[in-house]
Amino acid sequence: MFKFFTDPLIRRFLSGTLFAVAFIWLAIYFFDVETEVLRVLAIMSGLLVLLLIGVAFIFSFVVKFFRRSSGGLLEKIDLIESEVKADKVPKEPDTRAAASKSDGA
Repeated sequence: MFKFFTDPLIRRFLSGTLFAVAFIWLAIYFFDVETEVLRVLAIMSGLLVLLLIGVAFIFSFVVKFFRRSSGGLLEKIDLIESEVKADKVPKEPDTRAAASKSDGA
């Protein structure tokens, strides 16, 4: 049971919820804010969060579409190493041999 409260994410969520409830209670009790105003604030805040989640979801597909390559740097290094081990690296043509034959002729 106590292990549940030692998780930092759970503690942050619970403390954030506690502070939000305390803010609403203080606004209603001390500043005579109407509950309708706070209800609209909560609804609009929730809609804003949902809108931002949707925009981030769409933006993740846009970034993935425009990304140049599918693999990261480590995958490229592994690919280069495997090509070197398999001797698939294209070698430069030996132009010295052709130049020496034309000089001697």
